[in-house]
Amino acid sequence: MEWALASGGWIHQRVEAIDARDPAFRFLAVPDPFRRGTWFPGVRRLEERHPLRRTTRSELACSASWRLALWMAADAMERHGIEQVLMLEDDAGACMAAPHTWPFVLDEVVAAADRESTRCGIPWTLIQLAPTHAGVRRQLHQQWKTYGSSALLPHKEEIRSHGNSAVLVHRRALTHLAFSRAPDPSARLQWLRHPWPVRPVADKWIYALMPARSVRVLAFPLFCPDASGSQLHPADVAQFHHPSRTATLDLWRNDGLDALLDAQGRWDAIGESDEPAGKPQ
Repeated sequence: MEWALASGGWIHQRVEAIDARDPAFRFLAVPDPFRRGTWFPGVRRLEERHPLRRTTRSELACSASWRLALWMAADAMERHGIEQVLMLEDDAGACMAAPHTWPFVLDEVVAAADRESTRCGIPWTLIQLAPTHAGVRRQLHQQWKTYGSSALLPHKEEIRSHGNSAVLVHRRALTHLAFSRAPDPSARLQWLRHPWPVRPVADKWIYALMPARSVRVLAFPLFCPDASGSQLHPADVAQFHHPSRTATLDLWRNDGLDALLDAQGRWDAIGESDEPAGKPQ
């Protein structure tokens, strides 16, 4: 990730994750009886394949890490007058090495989101840049190829695919997270309040906290998933992440995006040569 960000010339800050493997940490998810949360396809626990399963330590640690990162983003935007922050996990960053070869720049994505907000009368808060499901990626890409910029940012209410690999966060989104104080990454007890119908996993409760019709999904598969070492959902890697990766690389080849394919090859080579990470980031 450091190679990709440096190669692309991005100003960035690394956030160290709260490690689920550290036995000193305890995680307590507290459902808020007064918050139902905004509905998105598949966001509520009863819509999951296994609604009665127990939320894992890894999922709770990931949510605690996202809470910390979002608070840091809120602080940075306040101090520096920044309107948007791009937040990335460490499994989909190859495209960041070659932003000059993207089919569009992030400013165009923001401008499209602003136009759609004006049209529908609801300011946008988040843009999910990397939905996980392979079929959804193909469908959205085809719509973008057919209809152009008007199909670049569909509403998340229309898309059943989660994933937090890459999220563009507007400053106004942070007001809905209701930070009462700065999260303490060293606190041995990590409290996580969440809307009661929604499992406290990062790629669901963050979106569920946003107002209806304020979340968008990027139609173009810009970020290629690389979750082979996932500690969160190892059983889902073969079912969801690998097909999504294959679909993304196929779409890049079909669109002639050789620079992105080259960047992904370099990313993969770095990953194969690295020692196993001691802590998730």
